[in-house]
Amino acid sequence: MLNARRSCVHGSRPHSPCECIFLRILTECLTKRLFGQQGSFEKIRDAHEMCILAVRWTERPSAAYGVHVSQEVSKFMMPEEFVELLRPHAERVFEETGIPVEIMLAQAALETGWLGKTVRDKRTGQDSLNLFNIKGEGPAGSVTVDVVEYIKGRKMWQEAQFRAYNDYAESFSDYASLIAQAERYASAMAVRDDPVAFAWHLQSAGYATDPKYAQKLVSIMKRYMGVA
Repeated sequence: MLNARRSCVHGSRPHSPCECIFLRILTECLTKRLFGQQGSFEKIRDAHEMCILAVRWTERPSAAYGVHVSQEVSKFMMPEEFVELLRPHAERVFEETGIPVEIMLAQAALETGWLGKTVRDKRTGQDSLNLFNIKGEGPAGSVTVDVVEYIKGRKMWQEAQFRAYNDYAESFSDYASLIAQAERYASAMAVRDDPVAFAWHLQSAGYATDPKYAQKLVSIMKRYMGVA
């Protein structure tokens, strides 16, 4: 594990690994522009947003995703790497259930911060390998974490048990069983040919208490998964 604040130094203060990646990309793109080569400012923007999120996850509990996280960097990935790693699992579930690949990848990205902050036990540090932040007891037991829940529009901290898995394949399979078989998600399954509609039905069914959950999923799908 890397210490997020002791990895390298530029100038007078330490920079996190993600900040250093952003500085490298920024320098590369600006240099190309100066010498008349193509440098993508969209690449700079995307790198900056991902790095800012990753740095924030290493500094404090994640109010955005409702999970208490440790001070250590996990396996933060750029979106392209994340999709390449997990797409085979999502495609397998799609073949079995029809749940959209895009919605699964977007949920896993949102729930784990692109694998930068998977749910870990607040006492032991055990990684749950829980890509979808499903509560309860899993094949590998459970982990205890402090979470933010939205109750009547207000954020409240609560202790909760989250399912633990032996690998990511188990996490995908468990998610598929929950969504495809639970009556509460029947409306989402009825529109499984439309990832955007699926996201809104997940929210209305109460998958997450974040009032902007579907909006965040749709944004990720449109930006990184090619959903129109």
